[in-house]
Amino acid sequence: MQENQIPGTTSSGFIKGTKAKMLASHYASVHTPASSTLAHLLDADTALNWAPFTIGGVALELRRLKVHQSPGPDGVHPLILKELADELPAPLCNLFNLSFTQGRLPRQWKNAVIVPLPKVGDRSDP
Repeated sequence: MQENQIPGTTSSGFIKGTKAKMLASHYASVHTPASSTLAHLLDADTALNWAPFTIGGVALELRRLKVHQSPGPDGVHPLILKELADELPAPLCNLFNLSFTQGRLPRQWKNAVIVPLPKVGDRSDP
């Protein structure tokens, strides 16, 4: 069966990119800007007290992972991470501490998969 779809549109009839623009417009319209009362938290002179990550702490968090959830943007399923809770803590601990002390995050850690979930009730009432 041949599908009569207009080139450049999705099967639902949206022009490619329109859905993203519609979502961006909606989220921009309901976004609440950060309060200026939080400005003091951004003071460059504020010392950040932190305890370094520990191998035991990382191992504990790996063992606590919920294995019935979806993988993150990296595609690694939580079950794999949990199963490797004896092998991964040391290298992850080193990576986390290095990232924190240098104040830098790998670019991939800044990516996210965002899935809007409709609330219960009338979908036309945001």
